[in-house]
Amino acid sequence: MRQYCSEVAASALEVKNAILASTVSASRYLEEPERGYYEPHEVAEIFANYFNGITDTLNWEPQGIPDDVLDIFENPGTQTQLPFTGDALYGNDLKRKHFNDEGDGDAKRMRTLPLRDLPTDTNNPPMPIAVRQMLESASLGSGTRDRKAMISVPLVTLETIQEQIDEYKRQTAQAGEVEVELKSYISRLDKELKDHRKT
Repeated sequence: MRQYCSEVAASALEVKNAILASTVSASRYLEEPERGYYEPHEVAEIFANYFNGITDTLNWEPQGIPDDVLDIFENPGTQTQLPFTGDALYGNDLKRKHFNDEGDGDAKRMRTLPLRDLPTDTNNPPMPIAVRQMLESASLGSGTRDRKAMISVPLVTLETIQEQIDEYKRQTAQAGEVEVELKSYISRLDKELKDHRKT
């Protein structure tokens, strides 16, 4: 993933967002895993037998990551520009190789995604941690606690505000350091002036 992002010169924020989007997209496979594959304890037993010398060969075929999970890396520009297509809404008809195909008729059945398992909405992208922390740190006044009015703000606008806040904090800290240095310099000059008057 990171190698692909480096090839397209993605920023650190874009890399984090892409990984987060892929993780969210893959979560449905954890909630409703496809049948026909080894269970986790069966996979662990295969590797344990190989590492402990019980079997001489590692009889294991890696399971690939579904294409729709890494779709954001293949088509990064379309993820935030195009609305969902019919395939995304009613299923992508993915069919992958299963183990024990001879005795399991259901293993070859194509999996369709139910409507409730939509990919991440293009109008509700993953929020960066820095932006979330900025919003959580904002304290509401007592007069606005009961208001339930909501507005929509583009994520890029929130990111710009967060960057400006960070810059103001940096400038404030730098100004504080300059103030300390100036006070120290003035104090030293004042002391030298008093010593000079005594002489």
